Amino acid sequence: MPAALISQLAGALTKSNDLQASNVPGLRENAYLAGAKIERTYGFGPLPGCATMVTLVSHGEICCIAVNLDPAAVTEPERFARCLTEGFAEVLALAGSDAETNPPIRRV
Repeated sequence: MPAALISQLAGALTKSNDLQASNVPGLRENAYLAGAKIERTYGFGPLPGCATMVTLVSHGEICCIAVNLDPAAVTEPERFARCLTEGFAEVLALAGSDAETNPPIRRV
């Protein structure tokens, strides 16, 4: 289908969602670009009518999360990012990971 039609259909299906999440399996082995090792990959998903799109991409044993926000819907993006980071740290701590000594990294 043409991209414009897919966009219209997806927007109609997700316009009432506050948040849409996507998980994209990434590379399992090491990869290089111009001789430099790729350490992390981030996937920024589009906003198909929803307020926020959160995309997780795994890369080896690391997971990277990218967030795309609609500024009309999320008026405090710094607060949203802080709460998201704190929430992941809390879940990782409950799972028995080393989140206290190795907390989630927030990049802007």
